[in-house]
Amino acid sequence: MIQKTFEVNGEHSLDSILMEIRGMRGYDSASARLVQIYEPNTDKNFIQAMLNNVKSKLPECRVIGMTTLGPVKKENITQKNTVISVILFKESGFRISVYDCYSMDVSFAGRLFTQSLCLIDDLRGILVMSSCARLYPTDFIERINKDYPDIPIFGAQAGTEVLIDDRSKIFIDDMIYTRGIMAVCFYGKELSIRTDCNLGWRALGKEMTVTGIAREGFITSIDDQPAISIYKKYLDVVPDEYFFENVCAFPLLMKNGNMRLGRVPLDYTSDGRLQFSMTIEKNSKLMLSYSKPRYLLKKTLFYANEMSKFKPEAIMLYACMNRRVFMGNENADKEFNYYKAVNPETLTGCGYGEIYKSSDGGGILNSTIVAVGMREGAIPNDYEPVKVSDLEVESEDYSSIPIWERLVTFLEATTSELDEKIEKLNKLAERDQLTGIFNRRKLDGLISYELSKRRRDERLALMMIDIDYFKNVNDTYGHDMGDMVLKELTKCIMSTMRTGDTIGRWGGEEFIIIVPDTTSANAKIAAERIRRRVAETSFGLVGHVTISIGITSVKKDDTTESLFARVDKALYDAKNNGRNCVAIR
Repeated sequence: MIQKTFEVNGEHSLDSILMEIRGMRGYDSASARLVQIYEPNTDKNFIQAMLNNVKSKLPECRVIGMTTLGPVKKENITQKNTVISVILFKESGFRISVYDCYSMDVSFAGRLFTQSLCLIDDLRGILVMSSCARLYPTDFIERINKDYPDIPIFGAQAGTEVLIDDRSKIFIDDMIYTRGIMAVCFYGKELSIRTDCNLGWRALGKEMTVTGIAREGFITSIDDQPAISIYKKYLDVVPDEYFFENVCAFPLLMKNGNMRLGRVPLDYTSDGRLQFSMTIEKNSKLMLSYSKPRYLLKKTLFYANEMSKFKPEAIMLYACMNRRVFMGNENADKEFNYYKAVNPETLTGCGYGEIYKSSDGGGILNSTIVAVGMREGAIPNDYEPVKVSDLEVESEDYSSIPIWERLVTFLEATTSELDEKIEKLNKLAERDQLTGIFNRRKLDGLISYELSKRRRDERLALMMIDIDYFKNVNDTYGHDMGDMVLKELTKCIMSTMRTGDTIGRWGGEEFIIIVPDTTSANAKIAAERIRRRVAETSFGLVGHVTISIGITSVKKDDTTESLFARVDKALYDAKNNGRNCVAIR
C-alpha cells in the first residue's frame, strides 16, 4: 500500500498533482486506487469542475471526498486549499456505496447497506461520510454495528465554510450530494486496520438528565430547565455572539457503551433550546467536562506512538475543530504532526462531527480526534517503530504553572473526591444492607429501564422467591439466625443463577430475579434448579429450608405495576399449591 498526500497551492497546481499521481510507482500495478479530496470551498460549480478534471485525468481511480469546516473563531488557522490524497492498494480493495437521503431515510439506507455486506469477504473496516448537518447518520451507523459489531466504523460529517451556514457536501466520482451518506468498505486477506478514538476531556460536576427534546437535534430542557441555562448556572456563559467560543472548552459528556462521547452545541434559540449535530435521546445522562491542552496532547502523543507500532502504510485523521478553538493553532497542529512523524503522508480533515463506532461504543462525536491506520501484510520482525517525542509535553515542569491550570487541578481533585463519596452513597442507596444485593428501589428502576428499552421481539422473565415458613425460623432461632439464613440463601441462589441475571431483595424474605432474553418456560427450568439447590442446602442450626417461586414474562403494554402484580400472583399460586414449588402466570 502506498499513500501520497498533496495540497493544491501556488507551487502545485491540480493538473501537476494529478500528473504526479498518474506517474507514481505502483499506480499501474495497483489492485485498487482511491483518491480522497478534502475541499474547503463549498461552491458546487467549483467542486464539479474539479471532480470532472480528476476523473478525466485519473479514470482508473475512484474518487471520494467532503467539504471541510472553516474557522469557528477568527484566530483559527484552518485548511484553505484543496487537499488530495491517494492510496494505492497492492492486493486489497474497497467498495463504495452512496445513498441520496432526499429520496430515502437514514434507517432505510442502513438496511440496504447492511444487506449488501454479506457479499464482501474479508471486510476490515468501513469509512462513513455524510452531508447536511441536519442529516443524522446515527441510525445508519448503529445498523451496521448491530450486524457487524467487530468491524470498525470511522469517518466524519462533512463541514462547511461558516459554522451556522450549512453548505456541506460529499462527493463520489463526479457526483455531489448535499444530503447523502457514503460508505466505503475496505476488504482483503492481507489488509489490517487500526483505529483510535481520542477524546481527552474529563467529567466535571453533577450528572444531569435530558428532560425535553425536539426534532433536528434540539434539546429543549435539561433537569426540567431550559437547556441553555446550564451554561449560565455553572459557567456564567450567556447566549451571545461568543457563545460557541465560550462553551467549546466544556463539552457535554454522555456514555455510549464503554465510551464517553463529547457533545458541543452548534447553535441555540431564543427560547433556550440547544442544537447539536446529532440526535440526543430523552433521559440521556449528561455531564459538563473540562481539560487542559497538556491532557489532550499527552493522549494524542500516546496514540501516535501506538499507531507507530502498527506500522501503518496509510493514516487518516478526523479531528474536531473544537480542539483547535480550545488549544490554539500551535497545539492543534502538534496533534497532526505527531501522526505525520509516523507517516508524513497522513491525511487530516475537520467536519461538523467525527464518526467512530466499535464494539466498545461510540457514534457521532465532537471534540474528538479519530485516527485510522491501514497496512497490507504482516509487520516485519526487524521493524523498529518511529518514536514520536515532545519534550515540552512529556516533561513535568512545575516551576511556573499558570493560575488557571492550578484552578483546574483543584477542581479535578475536589471533583474526584466528590465522585468517590457520591459513588459510595449511591451504592448504599441501591443495596440491601444485610445481603449486599440490590434493594427494592433499585429493582424497580431496573425493571422500568428494561421495559423502556425493550424491543417488541425481546423476551424478559421475572421470578419472585419467598422462603417458606420463614416466620418460624425467626420465632424458633431468633432474628440473628434468621439474618444468617437470608445471607446464606442469597449466596446459594446467586451460585445457581446465569451470568446476566439480576437478583435483589424485594422485602423481608422475598427476592426478585430479573431474567433477560428468556421465556417463562425456560425461566421455570432455572427456577427449579434454584429451588432444588436451596432444598439440598443445610443452613446451620436451622437445617433445611424450602422456597416457593412465582414466574411471569413481560407482555405487550406491561408496566412495572402490572408486571409485579402478576408475578406476585404467581408466587401466591405456588404457595397455594403446597409451597416448595414453582408456578407460572
